[in-house]
Amino acid sequence: MVMKLFLASALFVILMVGCQVCNANTYEDSCAVTLRISVLDDWPPYSWKNEAGEYQGIDVDFVTSVFSKLGFCWAYNTYPSSTRAFRELQKGNVDVIFAASYSEERAQWSTFSVPYRVEDMRVVRHISDKSTNWSNSNSTIVVNRGGYYGELFEQFKEQCSTCVYESNAAYERLNMVQNKRVRYALEDYAATTYIKKQHNLEEIEVSGETIHSSDIFLMLRPDALTSEQLELLNRQLEQHSKDLHMH
Repeated sequence: MVMKLFLASALFVILMVGCQVCNANTYEDSCAVTLRISVLDDWPPYSWKNEAGEYQGIDVDFVTSVFSKLGFCWAYNTYPSSTRAFRELQKGNVDVIFAASYSEERAQWSTFSVPYRVEDMRVVRHISDKSTNWSNSNSTIVVNRGGYYGELFEQFKEQCSTCVYESNAAYERLNMVQNKRVRYALEDYAATTYIKKQHNLEEIEVSGETIHSSDIFLMLRPDALTSEQLELLNRQLEQHSKDLHMH
């Protein structure tokens, strides 16, 4: 029920505020702060680039609405992987990464906002394969490079590093399962459902069991915002998430 409310509300946001990015960045002299945001361009329904070269999606529109209300301006940039985006943030070339999972290691070199939605990771398998025992030592699994899938996956990766494949694109990962190049993919439920329908991936299915659920945050460069700006951002994130039933 929560997922249905989340998707329905998010669709409304996409329709209503999808063009605000251009307006928000038009008057830079009136910006409280200008931020450089790392964004994925191929991860629907959260973020992707349309044929006109514009970024759109649930997370994009969420950030658009929140930042606009705060008087923040921003510019998007896409990196080839989450790992690369993390390096650029550490080097000072990126101010914000959205859709980030918290970890103690990441918190050593970044600041996290309050959570604004929940990520629901599931096992994706071929329809001919009824097993969901992905942690079996013989399983081949594809995941997002730089993604975090919980402690059980970290243990699995240590025990069988050659079983794990990495790919930056969600569609490519799902297509690998469709074509039986790997046995499983570990993917966000909403993204898998969207991409499966968009690309007619009829030979894959998503398990009903959540293997890892985690809060999702904005990850910020430590000095990207003042303490006052960060407090205002967190208040706005909490309110907007509540309004959209995202958290």
